[in-house]
Amino acid sequence: MATRIRRKSNSIIKGILFDLDGTLLDTRELILASFHYTIQTVLGYDKPDEVLLAKVGQPLNVQMRDYAATAERAEEMCAIYRAHNLSIHDDMVKSFEGIKEMLDILKKRGYRMGVVTSKKNSTALRGLRVTGLDGYFEKVMGYDDCVFHKPDPRCVIEGCKSMGLIPEECVYVGDSPFDMHAGMGAGCICIGVLWGMFSEKRLIEEKPDHIVGHPKEIIEILDLY
Repeated sequence: MATRIRRKSNSIIKGILFDLDGTLLDTRELILASFHYTIQTVLGYDKPDEVLLAKVGQPLNVQMRDYAATAERAEEMCAIYRAHNLSIHDDMVKSFEGIKEMLDILKKRGYRMGVVTSKKNSTALRGLRVTGLDGYFEKVMGYDDCVFHKPDPRCVIEGCKSMGLIPEECVYVGDSPFDMHAGMGAGCICIGVLWGMFSEKRLIEEKPDHIVGHPKEIIEILDLY
């Protein structure tokens, strides 16, 4: 594991913002099933899992542009993806082991918590509700809540602002290189998690402050600050 303390100010950590897919929610198989269905339906061929997961963490329309010749075709593919995803969503989405226990501890300690995700707000809220995690977050900022999207750090800055906090008072937690880029660019302490869709090697390349292998390690890191 990689751990590096990078204090940007004397601010006390008050808020923790999380990515959603691959960080709080285990949606890998749901995402893959939706991608395979869409690619096969629209294009008549398929792509390997590792190709389909390479840009997870960015908005869906950004991902679909790799497979569509035009912006209009990309939007068509997004619509097909979302419809299929919602049809199987509730049966396939789940939270990662240890997430609820971690959130319980953070809540008891008085940390304010939010979500900044590239997923549409309604779908993000649905996933949190289905997995019983919806009661922990005072703000869920989805793709349609902000004009800026990961890896642009301004979406994380807006997430902090929406809770009345500044980035120096917040931690951003995610599983993708796009999360790391956005979180660090915003000025947050940034934690990469290894239970998501990207490798430790790929996360280390982004040089986050910490990389963890289990949710309980997030608690231990917060004790350092």
